[in-house]
Amino acid sequence: MDGKSQTAGFTLIELLVVIAIIAILASLLLPVLSQAKSRAQAISCLNNMRQLQLASIMYSGDNGDLIPGNEGHNNPVGPSGLIGVGPLDADWVAGSFGSLLDGLQDNPVGASTNTALLGVFGDNVPGLPARLAGSIGSYAKNAGIYLCPADHSIDKHWKQQRVRSCSANCYVGTTPSEQRIGGEIKFGYQVYRKLSDFNSRLSAADCMVFTDENPLSLNDGFILIFPTSGTGDRPAVNHAGASSFTFADGHAQTHKWHDSLLGKPGTTDDAWLAAHITARSN
Repeated sequence: MDGKSQTAGFTLIELLVVIAIIAILASLLLPVLSQAKSRAQAISCLNNMRQLQLASIMYSGDNGDLIPGNEGHNNPVGPSGLIGVGPLDADWVAGSFGSLLDGLQDNPVGASTNTALLGVFGDNVPGLPARLAGSIGSYAKNAGIYLCPADHSIDKHWKQQRVRSCSANCYVGTTPSEQRIGGEIKFGYQVYRKLSDFNSRLSAADCMVFTDENPLSLNDGFILIFPTSGTGDRPAVNHAGASSFTFADGHAQTHKWHDSLLGKPGTTDDAWLAAHITARSN
């Protein structure tokens, strides 16, 4: 021997055992880490929703109890020269996104990737022929709160992430002119124009306002849900089988789905949606 100490290395069997142990630990830890990430995103989303609802309530306080407008159609320039036609035709958020299904483009151009149309930089938007009307952007100036942290939808035309994932209840903030024969808003159901419009048929604590919409149907700021069935546009199921909602009284919550929103036969989910959209007016 040369007097030098000999250090034994791992045998192949020992190395394989160590690798197997690491693999087992990883298989145990990764689901836990994934669940922790999902919970963190849900908490962040819920906080975003609360801020949007607070902005809506602040808007009402400054505008004679009127809820921020929610038209559900793209009317870029009205007779008054505004985006919208005045206090009764204002929109809480401007623009309409192109479809992820058929490749239709934004209106106005670039709406899906333009944070300025959220109103967070003021009512004057470069490139638009008129200023925004009714935007809640001055009350909710952080553009990040309009986008769920679990939503990574990429616009097909611009190849960039969309700036908004949320929409507002089609019966909240819309104008009576939308309630017509053949229209999306049906006769016989309450349209909530002011916070004081909520009553015993549907309280402010039970009427949902904001939610993240399924990216395949998301376009304008108006989520269309039919009160007779709870079907129509669908909320985005971003949080382990649940979605985030705000309610007109200011609170926010996540709601866990059971059947149709998870692609299963059933009516529990549709019934819940129908019960929190509007109520019969007579």
